[in-house]
Amino acid sequence: MQWILSYPLWTVALAIVLSLGISFLLYQNARGLEDQPRWVRVFLGTLRFSALFVICLLLLEPLIKYLQTDEEPPLILVLDDNSSSVKDAWSAGELNIYLTERAALQAALSKKFNTRFYHFGQDIASAGAEDSLLFSEKATDITKALEAALLEHSGKNIGAIVLSSDGLFNTGMSPLYASMNEGVPIYIIALGDTTIKRDLLIRQVRYNDLIYLGDEFSILADVAAYQLDGASSVLSLKNSSGNTLQSENVSVSGNEWSRSFEFKLPATVPGTNKYTLSLANVQGENTTQNNIATIYINVIDGRQKVLLLYDAPHPDIRLLKDVLEQNKNLETKIARWQDWKGNVSTFDLVIWHGLPSVQDRTRMNELILSTQQTKANWFITTTNTDLPSLNKVQDLINFEVTNKTPNEVTPRLSSDFRKFSTGPEANAWLADAPPLVTPYGNHKAMESAETVWFQNIGKVSTNMPLLVTGGSSKKSAILAAEGIWRFAMQEQLRYNHQNSTVEWIDRLVQYIAVKSDQRPFRIRASKDMYREGEPVALDASLFNESFQLVNEPDVNLEIKAESGETLSYIFDKTANAYSINVGALGPGIYTATGKTSRDGKNYQATAKFTVRELYLESMQTRADHGLLRSLSIQSGAKMVSHREQGLLLQMLQDDDRIRPLLLEQISTRPMIDFRWILAIALAFLAIEWFLRRFLGSY
Repeated sequence: MQWILSYPLWTVALAIVLSLGISFLLYQNARGLEDQPRWVRVFLGTLRFSALFVICLLLLEPLIKYLQTDEEPPLILVLDDNSSSVKDAWSAGELNIYLTERAALQAALSKKFNTRFYHFGQDIASAGAEDSLLFSEKATDITKALEAALLEHSGKNIGAIVLSSDGLFNTGMSPLYASMNEGVPIYIIALGDTTIKRDLLIRQVRYNDLIYLGDEFSILADVAAYQLDGASSVLSLKNSSGNTLQSENVSVSGNEWSRSFEFKLPATVPGTNKYTLSLANVQGENTTQNNIATIYINVIDGRQKVLLLYDAPHPDIRLLKDVLEQNKNLETKIARWQDWKGNVSTFDLVIWHGLPSVQDRTRMNELILSTQQTKANWFITTTNTDLPSLNKVQDLINFEVTNKTPNEVTPRLSSDFRKFSTGPEANAWLADAPPLVTPYGNHKAMESAETVWFQNIGKVSTNMPLLVTGGSSKKSAILAAEGIWRFAMQEQLRYNHQNSTVEWIDRLVQYIAVKSDQRPFRIRASKDMYREGEPVALDASLFNESFQLVNEPDVNLEIKAESGETLSYIFDKTANAYSINVGALGPGIYTATGKTSRDGKNYQATAKFTVRELYLESMQTRADHGLLRSLSIQSGAKMVSHREQGLLLQMLQDDDRIRPLLLEQISTRPMIDFRWILAIALAFLAIEWFLRRFLGSY
């Protein structure tokens, strides 16, 4: 213990002198005590001195620094595998034996140790010692469960982990290679059955869940068989109507057999398409749950219509034509403006190359009107571009009109642009790209513009825009230069490809051509595809006449499943919109419909999403006790079978690493916080007063 004074040391001496002086003056000639022995007056004076000194000392606000020792008992973390593979491996009788012995062990652990209980599958959840296991989880991540439990109690005295599992994990990394606290022993209760059983199963289905309309796609099914040498079956692929689209004969050879089967289909129907793969049952199979797999493929009509209008033949036109026609998601039409008689409003993007043009002013008014009817515009300037007219049809760049010779400039990527991105190779290519030809003048980006490329004139960096996007009323872009064909030619000569040039054009076109949603009310799911057991979240947005978000009225939500079952909800209100989490839904295709009304107008919007069934737990039913044993040995612990779990309590008590932790902490407190010191001073004054009264001094 150490004393710390807030005032100089001489103040303590002053307190002693002051207390001693007052006591001496009081008892030197105390009336009523003249006949008492001298020791009585000395004793009473000592009481007065002690009380006064303590009070003076407390007024000096001293601090007391002391060492405090606390004992933290060891914490035992109990993690129980709640996945369906545990239940599927046992008979009902074996499962009941395990659950009975588990309850007894956990009750004993709770009496002897500070314990925390968890159930885990794909995620981990806190549980009570008496909470029942449902074995309903569709996926297992052992590493995530271990790491999450350790992280939650980080800094605590974790004595050990008791892990009950069959060793089968189908998500996450192997727990043998996870970075966990190596000082924590992991005791294992091995569950499940390690014997190889007769089984024919679809082990895995591989496919792209997002396909463009008109593409051909593949579905790869990995089929395996155990202890079924010579058996035969049929693997069928069916659509949502139950019609068989394709089938393959399956002939098993050997006791451990596997093979991949490929089905190729055309994407002809837009929307979410349901397909089912099924294996005909074989006599003697341990389970037939893994003979069926259902998948959902979203076919989107993502093709965007692009119109390229040009003033005169130019090498840039050929490059743009080649790039646009290579992109399978674009439907491209190219025409000379003088020959164009169609409607530009039917296209998602119109590229105006060299237009408006000084060479053709006869249809200038028609051209200006057409630029107003489009959904999105990309203007590319040439030496023939009519800059005054171009200033009238866009609000991105204000071109300074001069008659001087055009400049040769190189592009410099803006570090602030984030609307779309290209790869590092495409970005690096700009530094080596050949120059473009841009109109001479001090051109300035307007308020609605976001600059993608700036102009470098020789070695001089300028803030003049070269490529910009934006627009106050619609998405637009301007490339204030011609000569991008040089980009492609030089890249081809240097690297034997045109990847960077193509990537820049593709990303820009895709960004500008994306349709903007102008609906006043809309809802959307946070994902198009959810896994079984994953919570489904939806958002809704309502806009007023000024296109500002509002959320005064309630929004009703109905979610309809394929079966016709309908669930009703009311959206929660956020700061200025709506959101809701409806929890996990069963596998299938769902249609969500939101309804609301505002200012006498009714609004309705729909969104579709799919919940994909998980078969991970049925893909493998043979327990992996080898992994569990390695995990326990790696941590310096032991593994027992589920019938031996009663031995674990003694193992934990015998482990020298599981012991209380002594925590030493240096604390500092004001002396006045110790109330007993003031109580002693007051007690001295009370005793002094009583004795003086008793002796007749008062």
